[in-house]
Amino acid sequence: MSSVPLNQLPQNPYGSKGMLRDHSMFFGRVDTLRHIYSEIRDRQCLSLIGSRRIGKSSILGLLTLPELQKRLGFDLSHCLFAFIDLEERVQETVEDFFGYVMKQLDESQLDSTIGGY
Repeated sequence: MSSVPLNQLPQNPYGSKGMLRDHSMFFGRVDTLRHIYSEIRDRQCLSLIGSRRIGKSSILGLLTLPELQKRLGFDLSHCLFAFIDLEERVQETVEDFFGYVMKQLDESQLDSTIGGY
């Protein structure tokens, strides 16, 4: 078995990018997206769990894109999507927590009314 020098190994395009915001870089999860869209459409509760850096935040972030919804046959324009990152919020009081969540929801509502997502 021959070993390939490290400088000749293909580089992971997602290695340190964090959450994907460009849907052209996102592929291979059509079934997952359809399932999530169906659950949202049907007003069902859904949990998305997995190991770190496996793409959970990217899936959630891209769910809001109208062009992706349309491509998969869904129209969720009546829904308010709010991505709320709570990773840094674990040591706060209950009041701080809910204040932060309300602020994020308010900003998401504002973004959706001016054409953002």
